[in-house]
Amino acid sequence: MSKMKKLRLAKWEKTTKLISVSLTIMQLGNMSIPLTMNYASAAETLMEQSRSEDIQQSNSVGNNVYEMETHDTTAPEVMFKYEEPGGYLGLNFNEPIRQGGGYLRIYDQANGQEVAWFFVSGSTYATGYNIPDSSMYESQAYFSVQGLEKGHTYNVKIDSGMFRDLSGNKYAGTGEAGWSFKIANTQMPELLNKWIHDNGAGEKAKLEMLFNKELHFGQEGAIRIYRSADDSVQQSMTIHDGELSGASYTWFSGHRILQLEPNRLLEDSTEYYVTATSGALVDESGRGMMSLVKSNNWNFRTSDQTAPQAELDYAEMSGQLRVKFTEPVRQGGGYLRIYDQANGQEVAWFFVSGSAYATGYNIPASSVYENQAQFSVQGLEKGHTYNVKIDSGMFRDLSGNKYAGTSSTGWIFHTTAVSATETKPDKKATSSTGTAGGGGSVVAPVTPPVISLAPQPGSGTDASTVSNPSASNTGTDKIKTPATTTSMLVEPQLASSGTVSLPAPVAPTANTFVHYYDAKWDKWIAVPTTSDGTTLKADVPAGSWTSVINSEQAVKPADVVKSWAVAPVMKLMSLGIVQGDTQGNYNPKQAINRYEMAVILAKTLRLDVNALSQGSPASSANTPDWAQPYVQAVVSQGIMTGNSDSFNGNGQVTREQLATLIGRMLPDSATTGTPATNVTFKDASKMSTWAVQGIAKVQALGLMKGYDDQNFRPKQAVTREEMAAVIAKVVDML
Repeated sequence: MSKMKKLRLAKWEKTTKLISVSLTIMQLGNMSIPLTMNYASAAETLMEQSRSEDIQQSNSVGNNVYEMETHDTTAPEVMFKYEEPGGYLGLNFNEPIRQGGGYLRIYDQANGQEVAWFFVSGSTYATGYNIPDSSMYESQAYFSVQGLEKGHTYNVKIDSGMFRDLSGNKYAGTGEAGWSFKIANTQMPELLNKWIHDNGAGEKAKLEMLFNKELHFGQEGAIRIYRSADDSVQQSMTIHDGELSGASYTWFSGHRILQLEPNRLLEDSTEYYVTATSGALVDESGRGMMSLVKSNNWNFRTSDQTAPQAELDYAEMSGQLRVKFTEPVRQGGGYLRIYDQANGQEVAWFFVSGSAYATGYNIPASSVYENQAQFSVQGLEKGHTYNVKIDSGMFRDLSGNKYAGTSSTGWIFHTTAVSATETKPDKKATSSTGTAGGGGSVVAPVTPPVISLAPQPGSGTDASTVSNPSASNTGTDKIKTPATTTSMLVEPQLASSGTVSLPAPVAPTANTFVHYYDAKWDKWIAVPTTSDGTTLKADVPAGSWTSVINSEQAVKPADVVKSWAVAPVMKLMSLGIVQGDTQGNYNPKQAINRYEMAVILAKTLRLDVNALSQGSPASSANTPDWAQPYVQAVVSQGIMTGNSDSFNGNGQVTREQLATLIGRMLPDSATTGTPATNVTFKDASKMSTWAVQGIAKVQALGLMKGYDDQNFRPKQAVTREEMAAVIAKVVDML
């Protein structure tokens, strides 16, 4: 409604000016005036009436009062309210209004982001974002608002002129300050996410927690850090009367993110877990976050910032320089250099640059496996002292920490002087193409060898030692009297070809086989033998001494008769490298484990297993007695490795692991002086990086081949018959 303004008219003055006006009949006192009249006449009439009333009232009223209407020029004003249950923003004006033109905008006060708006243009057009509906009724306007979040504070700004009163006066708008309201957060406090910020050794680890709403410290509570290994408290951060002690802290994102920095340093590379009581953190209504206990699984591990340490040793027999680290490592970048201590001359070096590039002089190959690096060194002389220097950063642990390298003085080792009576093995022994029975390199004595059928020590089920590696045949032309369990039934004969036919004994037994003599091992090797009743036939290395021998030590287990590896199995049995079980079976299809592999490799290399040093993986109480000396022997030679905790002896040996072990056993000269580095198998991408070099070497030497589908199958477990086939070839190369 329009506002009324009153004018008090004290006096009318007569005027002669004629004004033509249109009037409705109106009542002034008790007098009626015609619809149309001369303004002067009306004025005179009014004055006359006034005088008459003045006389009659005897001056009781000094002036007559008359009322008349004026225009509405005052802008409307408004009061705001937000109805949270319905999500309605209400505007209550002090007078009826109508729609004008302009924007209503809503901003999140925390970040200033516009979250909703509504635009009107007169009464013909309206649109909005997150305000899908609006209504107006007399002096009220309502807006249905969506997309607002609990616990947030919002600011409303309205343009001038978006609303007008019925006289057209514009609502002035909210101005820059706007109008603010907050939506209550009725959610229970909840930990949404958690992190550990750890800059490593010498730095304090920071804990960070993200909550679903704004929180603050409660009246009483605690946040604690425990060491997982023994559940001992490492840091207790207590809360009393809303104050935290035991750590520095920072709140972020309006008290939704809490970052704690405990006063105490945590240990490097250690497992921890965090707990918190329910009263430690509360919302504005005093509701506490659910307690955080061990089972909630806030576990974390501090970063590894400790550089790896290393010990060096040199295995003279295999020519392997080994660097044994305190933790697993990977290749970094830098030089390993070897100097002759006598004259300071650099005699060998190896350079690596990450995992992409490696080259060397007199160190044709290297490998890094778990916590050990090996270098095949050539060109060293007997009786010399050498100095090894390794650059800082040539190796890194798995967290990227650099190995510091050797000191300026380096690491020193000595090679054994050659004695006057020492002779070097003949590396140019004649070679046979080899057949299923014998294979390998053979140098036959000029005279028939004596029988030397040693007891078979087993394939990892006993702890007997191997034969003395320095033993050799005397070359005498007299044959020793056979033991009661061994009988040579045919005079030794030289095989002119790879197949021999020898007279069959009158009453052959299950232990009667054709044998050939291996001079390097000083052993008679049984081979698969066939009989036609009068002769025995077998395949042997050409040029070798052969005979028919009946021996309890010569066994062809029943379960390998039809195996493709029967010849290699009999060969290794004759050499005392493997043996069947107590039931007389070899179990050719059974996967071989690391304990068994250690025994076989130690016997193949004829290592001295009598001296067992303590404190190594091999001396662990978990290692069976029968495997202890053999494991120690191969570990000391760098052929097999364990870690500080376990040798993992019951673990199966895979094909890539076997290739790596064989690669470590054989000198690089076995591949004509050029280390093999490439593999051609289809599944080369599935090979472990550390295994590629070993696989390339055994492939180049023909010791291990792929399958018919051209795959190597590096992760496949090795069976006992597969192992026998490979080791039987290796013994001929050593």
